Amino acid sequence: MKDNECLLAKSYPSTPDGVVPTYAQLVPHTRAVENAGKGIIESAGRLILKQLDLAELPWLSRLERALIVACICHDLGKANKSFQQMVRGKLDPKRQPVRHELLSALLLEDKDSQIRRWALQLLEKDGDKAEAQLLLNCVIGAVAGHHLKVEKTWEKAARGLKGGWWGKCGNDVDAS
Repeated sequence: MKDNECLLAKSYPSTPDGVVPTYAQLVPHTRAVENAGKGIIESAGRLILKQLDLAELPWLSRLERALIVACICHDLGKANKSFQQMVRGKLDPKRQPVRHELLSALLLEDKDSQIRRWALQLLEKDGDKAEAQLLLNCVIGAVAGHHLKVEKTWEKAARGLKGGWWGKCGNDVDAS
């Protein structure tokens, strides 16, 4: 796949034929992260629950659903013009208006978002919408914090939201 034919997950060294390495493409990257999440559940899910003193039933299923949805959704925010310009070397990373993990979390948090509805469907089991909502809250936290860069006031994570959504919440964002 050529550079202009795909969304990128990360930058990569240029190749003579102009083909984007699979690891740099957003969709294969997302699939790889999802598979890694499944591997974590398979190899360590029960141990994680034991360490947390949680019973396998119902927690293993909850952990699996939440982790898989978080893996799938963690980089959705990379599908934006600024991020794509940045990974192609056309935008200074310091000029990125909003970090991708914040955008990913906002897509999941937005009550009108198709992505939120889709995530809730993936999280729901046996018609338990309340449990799906609680799991989605965990997913949103994991997605927002997967680079540990979402700060208390979001000011560095959300430069592009100054005067927009974040400003309407009564928070002044210092974009300096």
